[in-house]
Amino acid sequence: HNKHGQKHDAHVKDVDRKLADHRRTIQQEHDRNHNHLKDVVSQHADNLSQMVHSVKAESSFHGSMEDRVQRLEKELKEQSIKLMGINRFEAELKDVRETIGGEKKEREAHADM
Repeated sequence: HNKHGQKHDAHVKDVDRKLADHRRTIQQEHDRNHNHLKDVVSQHADNLSQMVHSVKAESSFHGSMEDRVQRLEKELKEQSIKLMGINRFEAELKDVRETIGGEKKEREAHADM
């Protein structure tokens, strides 16, 4: 009966050792998988961050392009207004010159009489 007890004790120790080894193996596998998942999540977060940055940069670029277009349109409008003013001034100046020229001719014609 003593031999049977020793065999049983040896078997229990062997089973305990195998269970401990199995637990270590499972824990190592769990740790590897967990680390792999952390790496995958981190990579996806980096990719997402780059995409967000890219979208913001593109949006900023389009925004700055829109701002440039608006500034150019405003400048063009201001220049057009100035040009219209210059054209109006030149037209008025021409009218004044024609009026002065006409009056001068009238005086000359009147003086010749």
